[in-house]
Amino acid sequence: MKHARLVIILSVLTTLAFAAMIFHVVFTVRDVNAYYSVYTDDEVAKVEEVLSSYKGRNLLFVSVKDVEKRITEETSLKVKSVKKVYPNAIKVELTGRQERFAIPAGDGTYYILDEEYSVVAKRTSLKNPDGLDNIILSFDTIDKVEVKEKQTLNVTDGGILEVTANIISSFASPRDALSSVTVSERKEEKGNITVYVTLRDGVIIEVRKALDKGKAKIQAGIAKYNTLSDWEKTEGIIICNEVKGEVAATYTTHEKESQNA
Repeated sequence: MKHARLVIILSVLTTLAFAAMIFHVVFTVRDVNAYYSVYTDDEVAKVEEVLSSYKGRNLLFVSVKDVEKRITEETSLKVKSVKKVYPNAIKVELTGRQERFAIPAGDGTYYILDEEYSVVAKRTSLKNPDGLDNIILSFDTIDKVEVKEKQTLNVTDGGILEVTANIISSFASPRDALSSVTVSERKEEKGNITVYVTLRDGVIIEVRKALDKGKAKIQAGIAKYNTLSDWEKTEGIIICNEVKGEVAATYTTHEKESQNA
């Protein structure tokens, strides 16, 4: 009886050990496939280094969120998707970020941000890889806008950043149309924000008290810009303000008039 029980126990243990071995062999990550639509050799090398650390691990216990987080933190690429392909592979789809903004860092360099306001690099040049300058974005406000590498600006803050983002997004193709965007706040009057949008043609759209109806004001400014002649678009200022409860946009070539209007 004891012999039979021992045989049963050994059989069960052997079966469990065999099952564990099969489990390990079947679900061990062997392939990590990364697909790139835009990339550089340096970025590819960084991604391959991250992904290689998952080889040999059990796929069941690999977290796709962990894979995405590591790639995002260690490269400037955008993760489109991370998928487990059972029994033993991971598929990752990546794309390059579209550079759009350059925020002066104060030391002769710029923080380079993509279209989602994520900081993707810090360098001395405004140039985008495609050769066109990124939009210079600067803030002269009472509460300083903090910018750090690998940070994403909170453009849904309900305040200055959100208003600025809304003004910029009013242009169909911001990087083609805009040269710079400057956000200024009167030191003696917190919350009185003026956004100066300089177009590549030369004209400036000045959005006053931008925290109040900023979107409507910039739209009025764009509408006014579209009525200007080609020559007028190369100089002057379009002042966007609220006059007697109505949003209005006025074009002028006189700086003093702009400052006093």
